[in-house]
Amino acid sequence: MKELNMIEAILIDPAEGVLKVISIENTLQAKYEAIGNGCRLIEIGAYFEHDKPSTEFPYKDVMYVDEEVYLRFNSRKEQLNIGIFKIDTRPTFNPKSNDIWNFPTFTGRALIVGTDSEGNTTSHNVELDEIYNRLLGFKYEPKEN
Repeated sequence: MKELNMIEAILIDPAEGVLKVISIENTLQAKYEAIGNGCRLIEIGAYFEHDKPSTEFPYKDVMYVDEEVYLRFNSRKEQLNIGIFKIDTRPTFNPKSNDIWNFPTFTGRALIVGTDSEGNTTSHNVELDEIYNRLLGFKYEPKEN
């Protein structure tokens, strides 16, 4: 029997107000299923540099979103039902900046995964707390250090 290639990803679910780490198979179909809502095509919505780049994690993480979400959920009411969120995607994150009107807005769930030097998908490297700090309107309890 073939061993599954599992990765850890960060799931953003704006409808439920959930931000958590999940384990999924490292397949395109698993990414579709994690994003949900009938997702059949994904695109990169954002790149995230690491707060503390190192030789261990020198590559960017990416946030996948549903590319066809506006074709399936075209009314404002439907979009609100599956959730809308804003996230600071600037390369240099500044939590004191309040320029929220320039943050991109996304509809539906999103999935953050890591990448390696060849662009292959790996487990996420960015910390959950950093993603939380970049999100607007989420209720999430960051872990205590």
